[in-house]
Amino acid sequence: MTPIAPISTPIPPQNLVSVPPPAPKTPIFPIFFVALILVLLTVAGVFAYQNWQLRQQLNTLTTYKECLKAPGSILQESYPATCVARNGKSFTQPLTDEEKKKLQPSDEPTDWTTYTSKKYQYKINIHPDWKTLAGSPEEKFFNFRKENYEIGLEIFSTTKTTIQGYLVESDKKSATAWEGTPSTRVISTRLTKIGNYNIVRREEEWLAASFLKPVLNTYFLNDGFLYSFTLKYIGSVTDSNTIDNDVYDQILSTFKFLDKPSPTTSTQINGADLKNIKYKLSQGWETKLNNDSLLISPVNGGGYLSIRVYDYPGNVGRREYYCQVSKVCIEGTSYFTEINIGNISGYVANALDNSGGGPEYFGAKGSKFYIISSYNPPSPNEFEQNYKSVLSSLVF
Repeated sequence: MTPIAPISTPIPPQNLVSVPPPAPKTPIFPIFFVALILVLLTVAGVFAYQNWQLRQQLNTLTTYKECLKAPGSILQESYPATCVARNGKSFTQPLTDEEKKKLQPSDEPTDWTTYTSKKYQYKINIHPDWKTLAGSPEEKFFNFRKENYEIGLEIFSTTKTTIQGYLVESDKKSATAWEGTPSTRVISTRLTKIGNYNIVRREEEWLAASFLKPVLNTYFLNDGFLYSFTLKYIGSVTDSNTIDNDVYDQILSTFKFLDKPSPTTSTQINGADLKNIKYKLSQGWETKLNNDSLLISPVNGGGYLSIRVYDYPGNVGRREYYCQVSKVCIEGTSYFTEINIGNISGYVANALDNSGGGPEYFGAKGSKFYIISSYNPPSPNEFEQNYKSVLSSLVF
């Protein structure tokens, strides 16, 4: 039998379609990261440029008007007004000749009486229409009366170095002084000047005294004493007659602090120079006297106190003078805290220039002004354990 060959059915040719391989996917994260870096660099560059422009602008300030336009400037409430730029420069509002005349004390009549206190170092002129009611210049209470109005001067001893500091403490006491309730309510407060003196003027309601009209109270501070000048209506019936505040201001414009006598022992009154500053060192500490500073630090290093001494004119506030000397203040006085530094009162200024260093301490004694820089390395270290005791031992 002849074998039968299998029948093969031909397969028709197929049209094969060539499919291209998928394109590789581009990772999204690296692109986003690069874009983010570019944005951050751009923003940082813009801020750096703006900051450079601001510094250039502050360094070229020359007038009061320019200071007002500069970003971050502070306008102090006084007359004439004072503008303080972010770099500490201050500019006084220019006045016309007519405005300057208004600042001058009015000419007193020749029959005004001058009262002088050697004990409290002041003098004041009073018009004869105002009659002495009680006290004397050598006492802490001294007042005058005209009809139903009374001008009084009361003097308080204080360790505070600012009027505001004294008033904060005083207001706390008066909050419960009247049988557990406030004895005084402050209606308004204004910082201003009379002559060359910075003052605080408040309108107060003396609740315990039951005066029919608010009391006008003007505060001066000088050499450990706070001077409170009040204008009070002491009548029993409210009338339409009022004492013009200009009369009150005219009397206050004659108030002057007396010049202090020349010191006989300058080292005691004016404070020590750099080489005569006294101190007590903790064990393991040492000092090094340089040309312009006294360095106090642990022997093994790691932290220090550096004391510098400047001539202090005395007619400038300590915080303002610190800003002038250090040139690192940015905004007003919000960085300063009152403290005692050895045998003087002063302030601590916390890293105003953002340099990463420790706080600076400053204060004055007589004609000497002291700035103490500090550096405290990361804990734990010898410096942070003993620097406070060294500060408190200083005798200027």
